[in-house]
Amino acid sequence: MLIPADDIHRVLRQARKAALATHSARHPGFPHASWLPLCVAAAGDPLLLLSQLAEHTQNLQANPQASLLLTADDHLPATEQRRLTLLGSLTPVELEPEEQARYLRLQPDAAQFLALGDFRFYRMQVAHARLIAGFGRMGWQTGAQAAGLPWDARQEHAVLAQLDHPAVLGIDPYGLDYDNAGQRSRHEWPHATSEMTSLLAQARLWCDAH
Repeated sequence: MLIPADDIHRVLRQARKAALATHSARHPGFPHASWLPLCVAAAGDPLLLLSQLAEHTQNLQANPQASLLLTADDHLPATEQRRLTLLGSLTPVELEPEEQARYLRLQPDAAQFLALGDFRFYRMQVAHARLIAGFGRMGWQTGAQAAGLPWDARQEHAVLAQLDHPAVLGIDPYGLDYDNAGQRSRHEWPHATSEMTSLLAQARLWCDAH
């Protein structure tokens, strides 16, 4: 079944944590699973902040091929949640200032780990994606097919500067992340768009109501 890329990105951008599966260097042939905080770059790429001492990082240094499992709808039973599996390569990346600022807005606890000096950002280049979105609604997409609407951190920064709303943490073609009494929450647009005027109009409606 052909799964719309928009459905994939709505789940991806809602997720806060992910299970990371790497190839075990200690026990060849076995997967090694970890549970980690997840952030998504403005452009839609999964980002992880990893310690160079962690076993999963050492596994990635030997073999960057990995898988991420993430979910949306945490309030629902596990079998009713939308589940997204991503296959790809996780490699170190130096984030641009706007992108790192976005990461720290969405994951403020990461600042203490960056201060330790041995943590680095890793970006996944997605090769394949499988979404289970409900009964009879599941399927695979290639990384190219799963690519989201065009967007980047500079565009996000420009919109945030015009909104100037203290609760808004991030904005993208699929929705808006905001601070809700110290917790990150998300508001999804009814219709995804990367057109700046339309996106800004939807964001201003949300800001006026909050």
